[in-house]
Amino acid sequence: MEYFASFTPITSFQVGAHSGALSIDGASESGSGDRMEAVRAHIDDCEACRSLVVAYVLLADGGDSEPSDATRMASTVPSDQAVREARTVTNLSAGDVVGDRYVLERVVGEGGMGVVWAAREYASGATFAIKFLKAESTELCRRFDREARIASSLRHPNVLEVRAALSLPDGTPGLVMDLLRGRSLAAELSRRYRLPGEEVVAYFLTLVSAVRAAHALGVVHRDLKPSNVFLATERDGSPPVVMLLDFGLAKLVAVDEAAAEKLTRTGAVLGTPAYMAPEQLFGEPGVDGRADVWAIGAMAYECLAGRRPLEGKSYAQLVRSATRGAIARTADIVPDISPLLASTVDGMLAIDPAARLPLAEVHARLDELHAPS
Repeated sequence: MEYFASFTPITSFQVGAHSGALSIDGASESGSGDRMEAVRAHIDDCEACRSLVVAYVLLADGGDSEPSDATRMASTVPSDQAVREARTVTNLSAGDVVGDRYVLERVVGEGGMGVVWAAREYASGATFAIKFLKAESTELCRRFDREARIASSLRHPNVLEVRAALSLPDGTPGLVMDLLRGRSLAAELSRRYRLPGEEVVAYFLTLVSAVRAAHALGVVHRDLKPSNVFLATERDGSPPVVMLLDFGLAKLVAVDEAAAEKLTRTGAVLGTPAYMAPEQLFGEPGVDGRADVWAIGAMAYECLAGRRPLEGKSYAQLVRSATRGAIARTADIVPDISPLLASTVDGMLAIDPAARLPLAEVHARLDELHAPS
């Protein structure tokens, strides 16, 4: 299977006054059918209303009862203001020549904000993946540019590198990257459900090395998840090589301070809820590299245990789960794995960021576990 990471829509929640906000009480009382579908569609498109749902969960009841239909609206498959304001700008077809040198062959990935084509460079015959922005807006273009800058600055064998940037006649930007063969960690988990401890150690030792390299340059990924971890394979049957993808939400700490301050003021939350650290879920200011540590721990936990550390089918349920802070110990769910591996995963999943294992310590422990006995 040939694959390249497609865009993943982000979550954006904003707490504050909103003239078009939909009453949560009204949503709860509206019943089922077309009305509820209309409400669900509205909240999917409106970060202010999603914020009201989260606030409702945190402040209104805070109990253990099953959430209402209104609280279920805070979906883990969100829309975004940038997507709502965007317009489709490009219709591409196989055989089109882009960047004066690449011939498009087929679509290999697609998401809410972008599409990825396999393309052949006609001078060399080499095949690449070209990731195009599928819609145009100031915010989406900013994220696209951020990904290009970060991915091109990170020189690490396990970070997918941007080879070149191009622009279509209508102004649509594109990023040229290597075309990977294999599957994402998400696809691997869907196929196998759980992975043995030795395999998890090997994969995550490489992943932690790549994330540490990003952190050393002041880059916090902020959206680590199984679909952004790729297990690249070669035709010779050698073990998969872990590749870290998609820096569209990454934060350049030194460069993005003004943007971070703005996000703090508005209460925006960026990332994929199922793998967000508690401080991200709560919209706390000053989210840093320790959020990436949590996400790595959450993925490792899922690989070993076959479930995520925070349970919930919606953003609202995840917020409740994080508020309770009760995460089953890894060794209690998977008793046959190494105690050192279990304690390492648990150490990454401390609710308090200050109590989490430093990434350097995680790397040292995984290296010890991976060393031949």
